Amino acid sequence: MYIPYFVLNEIEPTDQVSIDGMKHFCFLLGVVNADKVIVQLEKMKQIYANEYLKAAQAHGLSGCHADREKLGEKFIRIGSPKSDKVTNTKREDLEIPKEWLKVIEKPDGSWKKDNFL
Repeated sequence: MYIPYFVLNEIEPTDQVSIDGMKHFCFLLGVVNADKVIVQLEKMKQIYANEYLKAAQAHGLSGCHADREKLGEKFIRIGSPKSDKVTNTKREDLEIPKEWLKVIEKPDGSWKKDNFL
């Protein structure tokens, strides 16, 4: 199983310019050698499968590497652990050291940047 350590912006499967900027992620050794690859979104699953298939064909790979149905099983859309953690964390559940609060809190108790959570 391969889980990318990064989070990509959402890309439309028809936006080839944006895809060209990230398609190298679709055919990394970790991706090629993994039986399952976790991706964030359904659109990203489509992009990974499409770009993987193109790269596999360009490298002369066959079998499961060139089988669209198998690639549909290889790439699994279940989200991103990193994004899920940020999305599901509530400010009231955080334990923030007093030293940090001195830096991030305004005198009225609000946070200097209210886009943390």
